[in-house]
Amino acid sequence: MGVMSAAARAAMKAKKAAKAAEKAAQKKLGGSTATRGTPKDTPSKAKKDRKAAASRSKERKRQESIRTSESKSSINKSRNVSKADKAAADEAAMISSMQKRIDNMPDGIRKKMMQGILDRQEAGFEDKLKKEFNSMVRKQTQSARDRKEFKGYTPKSPFAKGGMSKRKAYNKGGYANCGASMAGTQGKK
Repeated sequence: MGVMSAAARAAMKAKKAAKAAEKAAQKKLGGSTATRGTPKDTPSKAKKDRKAAASRSKERKRQESIRTSESKSSINKSRNVSKADKAAADEAAMISSMQKRIDNMPDGIRKKMMQGILDRQEAGFEDKLKKEFNSMVRKQTQSARDRKEFKGYTPKSPFAKGGMSKRKAYNKGGYANCGASMAGTQGKK
Protein backbone atom coordinates (compact mmCIF):
# COMPACT_ATOMS: atom_id res chain seq x y z
CA MET A 1 0.00 0.00 0.00
CA GLY A 2 1.12 3.55 -0.60
CA VAL A 3 1.86 6.10 2.09
CA MET A 4 -1.19 8.24 3.01
CA SER A 5 -0.92 11.99 3.01
CA ALA A 6 -1.65 14.00 6.12
CA ALA A 7 -4.85 15.38 4.59
CA ALA A 8 -6.17 11.86 3.88
CA ARG A 9 -5.40 10.76 7.46
CA ALA A 10 -7.19 13.81 8.84
CA ALA A 11 -10.24 13.09 6.64
CA MET A 12 -10.40 9.48 7.89
CA LYS A 13 -10.19 10.61 11.52
CA ALA A 14 -12.99 13.12 10.93
CA LYS A 15 -15.18 10.38 9.37
CA LYS A 16 -14.59 8.07 12.34
CA ALA A 17 -15.39 10.86 14.79
CA ALA A 18 -18.63 11.69 12.93
CA LYS A 19 -19.70 8.02 12.99
CA ALA A 20 -18.98 7.77 16.72
CA ALA A 21 -20.96 10.95 17.38
CA GLU A 22 -23.95 9.64 15.37
CA LYS A 23 -23.89 6.34 17.28
CA ALA A 24 -23.82 8.16 20.60
CA ALA A 25 -26.76 10.36 19.51
CA GLN A 26 -28.78 7.29 18.49
CA LYS A 27 -28.13 5.62 21.83
CA LYS A 28 -29.16 8.77 23.63
CA LEU A 29 -32.42 9.12 21.61
CA GLY A 30 -33.28 5.42 21.85
CA GLY A 31 -32.71 3.73 18.50
CA SER A 32 -31.77 4.52 14.92
CA THR A 33 -32.97 7.66 13.17
CA ALA A 34 -35.54 5.65 11.19
CA THR A 35 -37.44 4.55 14.33
CA ARG A 36 -36.84 7.67 16.39
CA GLY A 37 -39.96 9.06 17.98
CA THR A 38 -42.14 5.92 17.46
CA PRO A 39 -43.27 4.25 20.67
CA LYS A 40 -41.85 0.79 21.31
CA ASP A 41 -44.23 -2.20 21.16
CA THR A 42 -45.28 -3.75 24.40
CA PRO A 43 -45.10 -7.56 24.62
CA SER A 44 -48.88 -7.94 24.82
CA LYS A 45 -49.45 -5.75 21.71
CA ALA A 46 -46.76 -7.65 19.78
CA LYS A 47 -48.36 -10.96 20.77
CA LYS A 48 -51.77 -9.75 19.53
CA ASP A 49 -50.26 -8.62 16.23
CA ARG A 50 -48.52 -12.00 15.73
CA LYS A 51 -51.77 -13.87 16.39
CA ALA A 52 -53.70 -11.66 13.97
CA ALA A 53 -51.03 -12.13 11.27
CA ALA A 54 -51.04 -15.91 11.80
CA SER A 55 -54.84 -16.09 11.51
CA ARG A 56 -54.80 -13.98 8.32
CA SER A 57 -52.12 -16.26 6.86
CA LYS A 58 -54.12 -19.38 7.76
CA GLU A 59 -57.26 -17.96 6.18
CA ARG A 60 -55.35 -17.05 2.99
CA LYS A 61 -53.91 -20.56 2.75
CA ARG A 62 -57.34 -22.12 3.35
CA GLN A 63 -58.97 -19.99 0.64
CA GLU A 64 -56.13 -20.81 -1.77
CA SER A 65 -56.46 -24.54 -1.12
CA ILE A 66 -60.21 -24.36 -1.72
CA ARG A 67 -59.63 -22.65 -5.07
CA THR A 68 -56.91 -24.98 -6.30
CA SER A 69 -57.78 -28.49 -5.10
CA GLU A 70 -60.64 -30.93 -5.47
CA SER A 71 -62.56 -32.24 -2.53
CA LYS A 72 -60.47 -34.70 -0.53
CA SER A 73 -63.03 -37.50 -0.89
CA SER A 74 -62.59 -37.67 -4.66
CA ILE A 75 -58.82 -38.14 -4.53
CA ASN A 76 -57.55 -41.71 -4.45
CA LYS A 77 -54.55 -41.42 -2.14
CA SER A 78 -53.37 -45.02 -2.54
CA ARG A 79 -52.51 -44.56 -6.23
CA ASN A 80 -49.37 -42.94 -7.55
CA VAL A 81 -49.83 -40.62 -10.53
CA SER A 82 -47.31 -41.03 -13.33
CA LYS A 83 -45.65 -38.19 -15.21
CA ALA A 84 -47.51 -39.22 -18.36
CA ASP A 85 -50.86 -38.93 -16.56
CA LYS A 86 -49.92 -35.49 -15.23
CA ALA A 87 -48.85 -34.37 -18.71
CA ALA A 88 -52.11 -35.68 -20.18
CA ALA A 89 -54.11 -33.80 -17.54
CA ASP A 90 -52.18 -30.60 -18.27
CA GLU A 91 -52.80 -30.99 -22.00
CA ALA A 92 -56.53 -31.61 -21.43
CA ALA A 93 -56.74 -28.47 -19.27
CA MET A 94 -54.91 -26.47 -21.93
CA ILE A 95 -57.31 -27.67 -24.64
CA SER A 96 -60.29 -26.82 -22.44
CA SER A 97 -59.03 -23.30 -21.72
CA MET A 98 -58.27 -22.72 -25.42
CA GLN A 99 -61.80 -23.86 -26.32
CA LYS A 100 -63.24 -21.31 -23.87
CA ARG A 101 -61.09 -18.57 -25.41
CA ILE A 102 -62.19 -19.52 -28.92
CA ASP A 103 -65.84 -19.57 -27.86
CA ASN A 104 -65.47 -15.98 -26.58
CA MET A 105 -63.93 -14.77 -29.86
CA PRO A 106 -66.08 -12.89 -32.40
CA ASP A 107 -67.21 -14.94 -35.41
CA GLY A 108 -64.94 -14.79 -38.42
CA ILE A 109 -62.06 -16.36 -40.31
CA ARG A 110 -59.70 -16.16 -37.35
CA LYS A 111 -62.11 -18.06 -35.08
CA LYS A 112 -62.59 -20.79 -37.73
CA MET A 113 -58.84 -21.13 -38.19
CA MET A 114 -58.20 -21.35 -34.43
CA GLN A 115 -61.03 -23.88 -34.04
CA GLY A 116 -59.53 -26.02 -36.82
CA ILE A 117 -56.12 -26.00 -35.14
CA LEU A 118 -57.65 -26.89 -31.78
CA ASP A 119 -59.74 -29.70 -33.33
CA ARG A 120 -56.60 -31.24 -34.82
CA GLN A 121 -54.79 -30.98 -31.48
CA GLU A 122 -57.73 -32.55 -29.68
CA ALA A 123 -57.94 -35.40 -32.21
CA GLY A 124 -54.21 -36.10 -31.79
CA PHE A 125 -54.56 -36.00 -28.03
CA GLU A 126 -57.50 -38.44 -28.06
CA ASP A 127 -55.64 -40.73 -30.46
CA LYS A 128 -52.64 -40.76 -28.14
CA LEU A 129 -54.88 -41.58 -25.17
CA LYS A 130 -56.51 -44.46 -27.10
CA LYS A 131 -53.11 -45.90 -28.02
CA GLU A 132 -51.94 -45.70 -24.41
CA PHE A 133 -55.14 -47.34 -23.20
CA ASN A 134 -54.87 -50.16 -25.76
CA SER A 135 -51.24 -50.84 -24.87
CA MET A 136 -52.15 -50.83 -21.17
CA VAL A 137 -54.97 -53.35 -21.77
CA ARG A 138 -52.64 -55.56 -23.82
CA LYS A 139 -50.04 -55.50 -21.06
CA GLN A 140 -52.66 -56.35 -18.44
CA THR A 141 -54.07 -59.28 -20.40
CA GLN A 142 -50.58 -60.59 -21.17
CA SER A 143 -49.64 -60.30 -17.51
CA ALA A 144 -52.79 -62.19 -16.47
CA ARG A 145 -52.05 -64.87 -19.06
CA ASP A 146 -48.47 -65.19 -17.80
CA ARG A 147 -49.65 -65.65 -14.22
CA LYS A 148 -51.87 -68.63 -15.16
CA GLU A 149 -50.47 -72.07 -14.44
CA PHE A 150 -49.17 -73.89 -17.52
CA LYS A 151 -51.15 -77.09 -18.05
CA GLY A 152 -49.09 -78.52 -20.87
CA TYR A 153 -49.80 -78.89 -24.55
CA THR A 154 -52.88 -80.71 -25.76
CA PRO A 155 -52.54 -83.51 -28.32
CA LYS A 156 -54.24 -81.30 -30.92
CA SER A 157 -51.71 -78.50 -30.61
CA PRO A 158 -48.96 -78.44 -33.24
CA PHE A 159 -46.36 -78.00 -30.50
CA ALA A 160 -46.83 -81.58 -29.26
CA LYS A 161 -44.30 -82.82 -31.80
CA GLY A 162 -40.74 -83.14 -30.68
CA GLY A 163 -37.42 -84.80 -31.40
CA MET A 164 -35.38 -84.88 -34.57
CA SER A 165 -36.82 -84.23 -38.00
CA LYS A 166 -37.52 -87.29 -40.11
CA ARG A 167 -35.06 -88.34 -42.77
CA LYS A 168 -35.86 -86.93 -46.19
CA ALA A 169 -36.19 -89.85 -48.56
CA TYR A 170 -36.20 -88.02 -51.90
CA ASN A 171 -36.56 -91.37 -53.58
CA LYS A 172 -33.96 -92.98 -51.36
CA GLY A 173 -31.26 -90.45 -52.14
CA GLY A 174 -31.75 -88.35 -48.98
CA TYR A 175 -31.60 -84.60 -48.78
CA ALA A 176 -27.97 -84.37 -49.87
CA ASN A 177 -28.50 -86.54 -52.93
CA CYS A 178 -31.59 -84.92 -54.38
CA GLY A 179 -29.92 -83.35 -57.39
CA ALA A 180 -30.90 -84.08 -61.00
CA SER A 181 -27.63 -85.87 -61.69
CA MET A 182 -28.29 -88.60 -59.09
CA ALA A 183 -29.66 -91.83 -60.47
CA GLY A 184 -31.85 -92.42 -57.43
CA THR A 185 -33.85 -89.26 -58.06
CA GLN A 186 -34.57 -89.94 -61.68
CA GLY A 187 -37.78 -91.60 -62.70
CA LYS A 188 -37.85 -94.75 -64.86
CA LYS A 189 -37.59 -94.16 -68.58
